[in-house]
Amino acid sequence: SNAAKRGWKLLFFNSFPDFSNQDKYDEGARSVFECINYEILDGMIIAASTFHDDALLRSIVQSCHTRHIPVVSKDTILPGCAAVVPDSKESYKQLLNHVIRDHDIRDTFFIAGLSNEEYSDSRIACYKEVLEENGLPVLPENIAYGNYWEGPTVSVTEKLISERDKMPGAIFCANATMAHAVISCLK
Repeated sequence: SNAAKRGWKLLFFNSFPDFSNQDKYDEGARSVFECINYEILDGMIIAASTFHDDALLRSIVQSCHTRHIPVVSKDTILPGCAAVVPDSKESYKQLLNHVIRDHDIRDTFFIAGLSNEEYSDSRIACYKEVLEENGLPVLPENIAYGNYWEGPTVSVTEKLISERDKMPGAIFCANATMAHAVISCLK
């Protein structure tokens, strides 16, 4: 790999649970991150938007900062960290506009990521802007949170199915994982 040619050594820490259930599986997955040997790290890249446990994320970042290890956050701005956050606002708005304008969908629903998280808030802002540009009302009951993950998104979708007389013409999601969850649930 390119890293090996440069003499770099990479360590990856990953878990499949997303920490949103707060169960024994999440507890076991959390222990993977307790094994990080910060003494051998020169830097850390963290996919912050995949953590659904703020305390764990803050702990990892704090452990790096205490040891003067630079942290780069992917997709999320974290205090004291460099961030790589692609600006996809315009392309996302084009996608929303395409569905609303070209397919004449007037009744929509939006499933955001995490509450009070910058990337998720940005997606909600895009959704609201597009609705307003198209003369459609922005209704709080048409926005919910799927926490970027399957389980919470399925719960939101099942609630839509059980509580609405008529399903929305389009369900927009803040990421692909949630979009796949909606599609699977609707099937």
